[in-house]
Amino acid sequence: MYASWSMGFFGVGVTPGALARATEAVSEELAESIHQHSGFIRLRMSYTPESGEPLIPEERSAQDELAYLTRAAYFILEDESAIALFSPSGEVLTKDARVWQIYERAFGESSRMWRLWIGTRLETAEDTEGQLHLMGMAALGLKPTRLVFDTEILPNKEVQRTAQRLIDALGADIHAHEFSDRAKRAWYKVEAEEPQESTSTWRCDLDD
Repeated sequence: MYASWSMGFFGVGVTPGALARATEAVSEELAESIHQHSGFIRLRMSYTPESGEPLIPEERSAQDELAYLTRAAYFILEDESAIALFSPSGEVLTKDARVWQIYERAFGESSRMWRLWIGTRLETAEDTEGQLHLMGMAALGLKPTRLVFDTEILPNKEVQRTAQRLIDALGADIHAHEFSDRAKRAWYKVEAEEPQESTSTWRCDLDD
């Protein structure tokens, strides 16, 4: 199994323990079902180029590829023995009914399916500064992304909701540079980036 992980057979940037970490963010009922599972179906896709053409098309869309695989998972989850959709790169588990709901509401638009592919990982805060990382961005061909926040202003539960709004904002426009909370009381903006920087950092700017 370790060889499979290290050779990327489970996705881009996936590391051992991804499933265990994903179960920490779901309900106890779903986590128990996952712990008792006896098998899985792995969905992958590849291209078969004609002679002389590149192995991977230059105009490929990682987002559309994931949507194509999600569509296949949608129907597999109709089997009564299927439990959930697991996105290893994003370390996110989604119960069958939730997958159907998100997929149907997307109306075929891959940009509206990000919540099925992108998960979050909260880092222990130093002083009052916390960091929440979006997991799975590499599978979309994007750089790592993190949300930096003040733990005295934004509790952990609210951070998770805010992260979902960031995921939605980036899904709608990968070049987005700001978004707000539901009440539009706080605005989050991406820091100016130098070409050599490997991570996109978002910070909160509270209105007066």
